[in-house]
Amino acid sequence: MGLLQLFVDAQCAVCHEVGTPLCRVCERAIRRRYLGVPADQRMASQNLPRLRDQLSDRSREQPPRNAGVELGLPVYAAAKYEAEIQQLVLATKRSGHPRLVSLLAALATDVVASAAQTLALRGLLILVPLHSGRATRTATGSDLVLVLARQTARALRRRGQRAVVADLLQTRPSRQTQKGLGRGERERNASHKYRVARNRCRQGALILFDDVMTTGASMRAADRAMTSAERTPVAAAVVAHRLSPIERTGALTLTLAALEAARGPRP
Repeated sequence: MGLLQLFVDAQCAVCHEVGTPLCRVCERAIRRRYLGVPADQRMASQNLPRLRDQLSDRSREQPPRNAGVELGLPVYAAAKYEAEIQQLVLATKRSGHPRLVSLLAALATDVVASAAQTLALRGLLILVPLHSGRATRTATGSDLVLVLARQTARALRRRGQRAVVADLLQTRPSRQTQKGLGRGERERNASHKYRVARNRCRQGALILFDDVMTTGASMRAADRAMTSAERTPVAAAVVAHRLSPIERTGALTLTLAALEAARGPRP
């Protein structure tokens, strides 16, 4: 798809009206449904389990104020990855249209702000993007997750919240993508997906950042890499997720078993 087609032959991501990447009716509906939602009406955070030995000795001796951080990684999202949100995300990945990116960034900004309020994070927020792989870059060749993280940080600063993006996670080369893999296969494939860069990072609350979480395998891999490098995230923020409460409960045993297997035999 050429760049000219992104603007000339565009269709609404939701209702497929020709001539616009997102019609005004659909955009208003999404903003009204997901932006500015009161805290008690927002989606509950998910808790991705952590292995006990994933945390540093210091973290175990002096657990953070939010006890849930030791038990797992709280993940905040604006919506489930379905219906109009799924269509919006997929259309954004296909085209990279600025209008679609802007709306996703608005959703992400609300999510991060809500997480900061819930966890009482009053200092600097450091967004750590889980970079898009080659297969998930937009038609314009941009890294959607990194673009969203930067726009989200700027929007948070305009709200008076100190926020920056720290490019700490590097993706290791992989022979196999996550597409088409089952849950257990995703866990094993993603277990060593990331390594942490040695560049300096300012003091603040580390928040893993991604556009979509499906099985949670990549998020857990990123979290494990960060905690192993003594940089434990306090939370994760995504635009949308695919896990239901039943799936989360059923996946707990498999998740821990897969992470144990990925860690390998103990010496």
